Amino acid sequence: MLGGHAPRDGRWLMTAGLVLVRQKPGSAKA
Repeated sequence: MLGGHAPRDGRWLMTAGLVLVRQKPGSAKA
């Protein structure tokens, strides 16, 4: 995907989600 060295997509996805939520604590919230 992005890096390609991620052992589990779920893990990097969760981290990316948290970063997105921190950057946009309003748009990220569904």
